[in-house]
Amino acid sequence: MRRRKNNVSDDALGKLPAAGTDTAAALDLYRAIGRLPPRLKSMILLRYFEDMKLEEITRVTTVI
Repeated sequence: MRRRKNNVSDDALGKLPAAGTDTAAALDLYRAIGRLPPRLKSMILLRYFEDMKLEEITRVTTVI
C-alpha cells in the first residue's frame, strides 16, 4: 500500500499559530468570539481579523 504525501498549502500554514504563541489562550479567544451574538461577532471579525476600518464595517453591516 502506498502512502500519499500530505501537501500543506501556504494559505493553511498562515492560519497556524506562530511559534511561541499561547495556543490555549488563542483557543479561548476563538471560543469566546464564537459565543457572541452574530452581529457583534461579525464586527469583531471584520475589525481585528480582516483589518477593516470602522467606516467600512459600518458600510457593510448597516441594514438598509
